[in-house]
Amino acid sequence: MKTVQLYSLFLILSFGFGSCRIFKESDLDPNGDFGSMAALYKLFQLTETLNTSFNASLRVNFAKTDGSTYAGYVIKYGYAPGSTRSERSVSEPKFVLGEGERQANIDASGDAFVLVQRLGILTINIYTSSSSNEPVASVSFRVYSTLSTSNFTIYSQTGDIRATLQDISVLTGFLSQIRQVNILGVANGRIYAALNVFETNVSGVSNIYLASSADGLTFDRITKITDLTDINSSSSNSEYWQHILSRPGFDGSNIVFFIRKEIYNTSYVLTSVENKYIQFEKDSQPSSLNSQTLQLSMSNNRILTTPSLYPLLYFSNRWVSFEQNAGEGYTTTPVLRDLALSSSVDLYGTVGCGTTGNAYYTFQVNSSNYLNCSLNSIGSGTGTYQVVTSNITSYSDGYSLSGNYTQSRIYPVNGKLFSLQYNYSVPTTKLGYLVTNTSAYGTAPISINTAISNFSVTFSSSATGSDTLDSVQSSDNRHFFIIQNNDNASQKIIFRSTDDSASVTQMQTLTSPYLMTGDSFIYHAVGGSLVAIGSDVASQTYLMYRLNDGGTWDAAKFLRFTVSR
Repeated sequence: MKTVQLYSLFLILSFGFGSCRIFKESDLDPNGDFGSMAALYKLFQLTETLNTSFNASLRVNFAKTDGSTYAGYVIKYGYAPGSTRSERSVSEPKFVLGEGERQANIDASGDAFVLVQRLGILTINIYTSSSSNEPVASVSFRVYSTLSTSNFTIYSQTGDIRATLQDISVLTGFLSQIRQVNILGVANGRIYAALNVFETNVSGVSNIYLASSADGLTFDRITKITDLTDINSSSSNSEYWQHILSRPGFDGSNIVFFIRKEIYNTSYVLTSVENKYIQFEKDSQPSSLNSQTLQLSMSNNRILTTPSLYPLLYFSNRWVSFEQNAGEGYTTTPVLRDLALSSSVDLYGTVGCGTTGNAYYTFQVNSSNYLNCSLNSIGSGTGTYQVVTSNITSYSDGYSLSGNYTQSRIYPVNGKLFSLQYNYSVPTTKLGYLVTNTSAYGTAPISINTAISNFSVTFSSSATGSDTLDSVQSSDNRHFFIIQNNDNASQKIIFRSTDDSASVTQMQTLTSPYLMTGDSFIYHAVGGSLVAIGSDVASQTYLMYRLNDGGTWDAAKFLRFTVSR
């Protein structure tokens, strides 16, 4: 680009300070400055012509000249045949509908997401609906490698339209081949995600990377797990491999992930499973590392239950893992074990812990640490809770609800314990309560009867027999209570507390027209905010929404993956 600017400056100066002289390129001294400049410019043009690969997601706003938007309309877009960034023709590019065409919806704000995979002239047509044949407006612009919101320029347009580039996410290098992003969870203030990245030169093979972010938007620490490779059916291998990473675990010093490697034959029958793990220091995520074998010594047939479905908790200097044994009919068993294999305890057989993963959490009272390992009875007016002490003994006792009935498990919130409840006379209304006598936890009965101010939501159906609490997410003394919506399974009800759970305020419900049917958001608190991450796998779009201080959701942004090393 600097070469082009210098060459242009030379021409301008020639016209400005002297008479115009027409010359041929052959008249230039090839060893002189101008001759070298001309040669470099030709090389620049050739490079631009050949290098057309480009992978980016764009958020474009479509409005009319009167300021109203094209909300609810549909866009169909594609490249003009043969167009590249170096194309010198100024004729109007003709976009052939149906040829390499993509489609997207325009949301209530007038925004739509556009996926581009090469350089050239992109044409976007706007239709009243997906079945319409005649566009109401169209716009064309050049896609080039330095495209940004500040230099976005319209090439041509028809109809009443004002197009503005709102956001852009460019994937470069190996990141341009990302096949899938799986959000794993939060540990030590960072969100972790597993990236499945296609191997450029080998069909059906993809590498596994671990990325993390401090704000839920920019994943600036990326680690290649060098010995993990997924192999799918498009490869020529005689077996297929899949790796599933657990939620992140944190022991105060290290970040740990358990990994289950599944091996299938060509008929997609699971033939074997290998157990692995990785760990690294909390503030020193490396650029690459190897996984290590996780020896589950209780049985040769012992394998990790799908680790992404269970919390990875650190308790009494060991990790709680959830395991299966083929000889036991794949019954899940909770096990307390260390990575060095010097100690393991079957929590089910030894102290009678349950096998439901979401019942497990760690809790500290009066300097004593406990592992909760049983799920209270949903839909009951009383129940029991069960804990394991640090010396691996079991304690259980009752809890009371002051006339209400349980609607969720008990959940820790910043040194307190929370649960959803309902009154038998009004089962459709869910209420938030805290344990009144937390100091008795682990030694005596507890009472869950301190009501949280403003914590009430009413549904059309009661759903009294199921746990409707998704999770409680906390960051920087802000707590977010995420509840299943009995009236709309694709949405969540969210309450936020900024006064240590004394009161809550209901937040705006998040919806998105960009997610495919069946996709849902993954919610995590980080940096004092709640973020929601969702994906539209078909269009390779990964979006992040942030809940602002006003209780509404900011406009979607693309996840950003950067490699600084």
